[in-house]
Amino acid sequence: MLVMVAMMGEVMNKCQEETNRVMTLRKIPSDVDAAITEQARLTGKSKNDLVLELLTATFGDLLGNFVRTSELVALMDKEVARLTEREITSQSFESDLVPIYNREYCRILELNNEDDLKRIMMNNIPYLELRARQLRYGMIPFLPKGISMIMALFCEVAGRDGLTIAQFYTSLWFVIGQEEYYKEINEIRIAKSLLPITGL
Repeated sequence: MLVMVAMMGEVMNKCQEETNRVMTLRKIPSDVDAAITEQARLTGKSKNDLVLELLTATFGDLLGNFVRTSELVALMDKEVARLTEREITSQSFESDLVPIYNREYCRILELNNEDDLKRIMMNNIPYLELRARQLRYGMIPFLPKGISMIMALFCEVAGRDGLTIAQFYTSLWFVIGQEEYYKEINEIRIAKSLLPITGL
């Protein structure tokens, strides 16, 4: 029995090793290396573990990866920029979509793969112009990369049930007043030929 357990452990370790890859990073600026060193020390982690954690959080992020690689998102970002007379940020990582919020989007809307994200974008393209009119830009001269995806997700939520809409507000959209939130939600619901909804 002990032999079988040991053999199973060896097989599992081998499988794990086969799914992992080794990466060597070169030409890291000295100030970045110093920042990694200090933050690793403060968190009690090795530099390797800290960088691995950050890389995994960034590139293991379904929504973030989709925004950075999707030609559809890039195309719709340009359309939103045209509608709002704003520029889209040039850097891929200058985005409002961060992993912790992205996980909430995926959890609330039950997003499991890129096909789910493509479907949401395609289904909500007709409502992006309305959503663009709702947004408040103030003096901000640019929009974050992936803005069209954020807008499509909002429009998707607007078509869902009251509980999902309320959960979306509590988890992700609490930065604006609830009254304003439901006003914008209902404008999109009307455009989708759905009945208005009130806050729970």
